[in-house]
Amino acid sequence: MSRSAVLRRTPALHRAPGFPGGHPYDAGFLTGAAIAALLFLFVGQGGFPLGSRSVGRLHFYTAQAVALLHGHWDVPQKALNAECFMIHRTKCLGYFGITPALLRLPVALFLRQGAKFPHFLEPTYWVLGFSVMALGAWWISRQLVAAWAPAMGRRRRKLIGFVAAVSCLGATPLLYLIGRPLVYEEAILWAVAFSAVALGAVMSMWRRPRLSTLIVLLLADVLAVSARPTVGSSALFATVVLGWRLLALNRHAPAGESSSVRPVSCWRPRGSSRWDLGYRTPW
Repeated sequence: MSRSAVLRRTPALHRAPGFPGGHPYDAGFLTGAAIAALLFLFVGQGGFPLGSRSVGRLHFYTAQAVALLHGHWDVPQKALNAECFMIHRTKCLGYFGITPALLRLPVALFLRQGAKFPHFLEPTYWVLGFSVMALGAWWISRQLVAAWAPAMGRRRRKLIGFVAAVSCLGATPLLYLIGRPLVYEEAILWAVAFSAVALGAVMSMWRRPRLSTLIVLLLADVLAVSARPTVGSSALFATVVLGWRLLALNRHAPAGESSSVRPVSCWRPRGSSRWDLGYRTPW
């Protein structure tokens, strides 16, 4: 039976959450994300020239990545200037998250220690950070719409996708970060980006636990906390809560049945104000 025939025969309220006709939400979100990206780049084209006046701090994470490949943590003092944490008055160490430097390791293979780094490298990683943030925001918002409004029309889905992208990516403090793209701000950017991916993975694990999603979740947690612990701890807390609830559901499941591996069908019966998650929880 074709997919269109299945959609015609399946009542709207009983369709699976991830089974909408076409991809109207994705189209709306992509349009909003494109507008937010243009605004992000517009602010960035003024922010990076301002950041270049910091005499070296713009390239700290690249210098740290090159240093890691050579087996040490310290960087040249010009990479941090007054922000240096000096050891024996000879070694300059930074106290920022390690995630941005780890992401630069593949590029650092082609760079020499003490050499002048290309100016396009830092803006490229900021664009990558924005892209990861957009991916996380899309993953979270799409699952929310699919779970709580499965019968929404195509036009509303597209509108909500557009609003979600603009509000999550355009009207946010991300614009402040790109306006002053230095070591503090990039660490926050990557922490927010990987936290968003981790929260999307938490929601996906709650609906349908899978090993691949678990790997993404744990990796995103580690990178978020390593970038900025005060920001990444939110995703880590959500992961702990998810694990606790899945263990509790398994403990209260009937004998011979594992509740943590059943996909969640979320729908609201007609005339009811309660949402049915497809199983009964002990609280």
